[in-house]
This record gives sequence, C-alpha cells and structure tokens, in this order.
Amino acid sequence: MVNFETAPNKTARINLDTNAKLEPRSTLNVAFSTADQDTAILKFIVTQDSKPLYLGEANIESNIYLKHSNGSHISHPLTITDGLNGELSFQLPNDFGKIPGQVTAQVYVARKGEKQAAVAERIFSFTIEKSLAWEFDSETKLAYIVEFNELRERILNRQKEIEDAMANAEDYVTQLEQAREKGLSDIEIAKANSLEELNDLANTRLQEINNKGTEYLDSLDNTQNEIDKKIAQFNSDVDAGEYVKESNTESWQKSKITSDNGHVQSINTIDFNEIDNTLNRSGFYYVKNVINGPEGDYQTEGNIILYKFDNNKDRLNYQPRSSNKIFTKYKYGENSIWSDWHDLTYDMETTEGSQTKATQTLTDAKTYIDEQVYDTGWQPLTVMSNVSKHDGAGESMYRIVNDVCEMRFNIGIDKWTNELPIIQPPANAKPTSSFSFLARTNGNPGKNPAIISYDRNKGYFKLWTNGDNTINSGDYIYGHVVYMVGGALNV
Repeated sequence: MVNFETAPNKTARINLDTNAKLEPRSTLNVAFSTADQDTAILKFIVTQDSKPLYLGEANIESNIYLKHSNGSHISHPLTITDGLNGELSFQLPNDFGKIPGQVTAQVYVARKGEKQAAVAERIFSFTIEKSLAWEFDSETKLAYIVEFNELRERILNRQKEIEDAMANAEDYVTQLEQAREKGLSDIEIAKANSLEELNDLANTRLQEINNKGTEYLDSLDNTQNEIDKKIAQFNSDVDAGEYVKESNTESWQKSKITSDNGHVQSINTIDFNEIDNTLNRSGFYYVKNVINGPEGDYQTEGNIILYKFDNNKDRLNYQPRSSNKIFTKYKYGENSIWSDWHDLTYDMETTEGSQTKATQTLTDAKTYIDEQVYDTGWQPLTVMSNVSKHDGAGESMYRIVNDVCEMRFNIGIDKWTNELPIIQPPANAKPTSSFSFLARTNGNPGKNPAIISYDRNKGYFKLWTNGDNTINSGDYIYGHVVYMVGGALNV
C-alpha cells in the first residue's frame, strides 16, 4: 500500500470542480523526472460547485487515464486519502515515469448504487523531464497496462511479432547452411543457432504471460464479486435503517457542549488573561490549573461556563472548586476586551448567614430592652414597728418598672394610734410627692375604708382613722397602690 505522505516526494495538488462549464485543457506547472522512483504523486481535490465531495470505498469508484506523447497509455484506480475533503491520490508508476515527454490525463469518478453514474473531470497535462542519468533503449516500448483487456491485446501483438519472426526462421536456416558451406567458423554458426533458443524462450514467456493473465482475471472476478456483495449489503442496511443523508443533518447541532459520555469537558490549564487562546466555543468545562484567576484563595481548579455570541460579546463564569463563590468576566467595548473579575455572589444571602443575622438581631433586641427597661421584679416589703405582716392574706411586696412602682400590702395593727406609721419604702421606691388613698379594713359591717397617705417629708406611709374611730389594735389593713417614682407626679 502506497504511503502518500512519506518524504521526500514530489506531490502535485490538482483541483477538479465537477460542473458543466466548458473548461480548456489545463497544462499544469508540474514536471516530474525520469529518475523519480516511487515519489511522483498526483493529489486531486474533487469538488461539486466548490464544495468537497464526500468519498467512500462503498459508494465511489475512481480511475485515472494517462496517455504519453509517445503513444503509450495506462489506466489505474485512484486511492481515497481524505474522503471527507474529497481527496484522491495516485503514484505515477516507475515504468511509465521513465519515459520523458508530455503526459495528458483525465480523472473519472463513478457513483455506485442501483444505477451507476460516472463523471469525467477536466483534461490536464504535465511533463516528464529527461534526467541526466536517464538511459533508454530505443527498441523498448512501454507496456504498462493495468486493465486485463489492454494487457491481453498487448500480449497478442507481441505474440504476432514473434510468430512473424519465427516464420522467417527457414530463411535464417538456409542462410546458415549457405554460410557453413562457405566455411564459416563453428563459433559464428553457434551464434546463429540461438534462433532456436529464442523461439523456445518466446514460447515459454508467452505461456507464463497467459497463465498470469488468467490468474489476474480470476482475481478480478473474485474481487468484483466481493465488492458487489458489500454494495448489496450496504444498500440493504441503508434501506433497513432509514439511513440519514447529509442533507438531512444540515440543521443539526455540530458543536459539542459536553463530552460524548455527557460529562463536562476537561482542560488542563487556562490563563484567564488569554481566554480565547484556550476556549473558542460555548460549553461546560472543568479546568485543572488556573492562571490569573480572581483575587484571593481562588487560584485553583474549578468549573467554567463559556457563552460565545455572534457579536463577540462573550461571557465566562468561573466557580472555584470547594467554594460557593461565582465570578464572571465579559467582553465590552468596540474591541471586545475582556473585563476584570466580578463577584456575582457578593453580599448574597445564605441560609447560614440569615440564621446568624436573625440570632444577632434577637440578641441585640434583648440587650436594647434590658438597657431601656428598669425592672426590679417583685421584692419583699418591709413594714414599720407597731404593725406586722399578715402573710395569710398574701405577701407584702413591691415592684418598680422604669418610673412606676406597684405596691401590695397585707398588715395587722399591733398597737393603734392615729397617724400610725406603717410602711417606709426603700429609696428607689419613694414617691416624688405626697398623696393619699383608701385601703380596705377587715370588712366588719359598718366599718369605713382606712385612709392611708404618704408623708414626703418623713418618707413613710401612715394610717389615719377612718372617721368613726373604730380602727383598733388587732385590725387588718389590705391595700394596693401604683404611683410614679423618679421625679414624675404620682397620683
């Protein structure tokens, strides 16, 4: 199999556009040498209206026909070297390339299927130059025929020439006899006897050629049968599988967003100051090494989403691994320059952050309330001499909330006197002014409520007669009063 890329070689590239326009024969600016051996290569780019033809062994057959200026010619199949770009290649046979002169050639491309169709491309020509080391026997004619029919015709012509020569053998024998009679040496006669050896050699060679031709024809038949089977199988598969033609896929998505297995595409390294040098299409990517990433502890691996737009106003989002941060860059301005990094998650609230803020707000509120509200809670109330607490009816207590004092008392009179001192409140619970209020006595029929007043000058509460002089030692007084402290008027 020919390797058309092995160097050194002489490669001529020829564009063949398939159309119906009248095109003159093209003389290529190409010259090979008679000394070139397995290095003279023709490469054809076959197009249809300037678009590459898609070529495959199963649906395309191609051939080249070359005719030398000395009258010799060959026909040979072409090799598909790049089917997607319509490229066919051919290496000029060494025997053909040994003859200097002008070569005219034409390429044929056939479409296989239920009905075969062949296209003859434009005719072109090139030159085979005579090298300095070139030697050529004038009696030798080029007979390089690939197609068996042409080979057979050539062999038959050669056979006829040999037969004609053998028909003249009798004349040669007669001349030999005459020469013998004239006394020619045995050495000269031996030379003449080589005609018989020549005849035997010719018959042997003819037999070998016939055998080789038969073998070659059988091989061609077998190869053709195999090709026919493959074509039939291909056509069967196309019909059974509802084969999709290229024209049906013109609107299909041609660019991969992920890998074939659906995973994110992976890249080794990216310099975020040179994004276009690494990524040139939209997609999801995972980068293993980061250069010129966002400031901070983000110069690591991470995920990338790239958005490419027709107006070149692209955008890139980058999320470092093991981080909730998302950064973005975008192109702006007439020259579509990449911007600096922007933190999309800056000041973005999270569940943990919200809970922390709520907890702190509650703590701050409690602190504020504690700072703004003065509350002593319920405290035991101290009574003065000549009276005692009557806890059976409830404890005597007071409570101050900010500037308001609430007092509850249940006391018994041990020794009664008018204006009897009963309660001396602590300093923080003293009213800001004098006032009076009524309190219930032990509730006997006909008893009036007791009168209690605060004496600001003396700083205590005192009990007055209820107007009928019926309060006596052993009686009980039950009272409840609310008043202002801290400079406000208490009523």
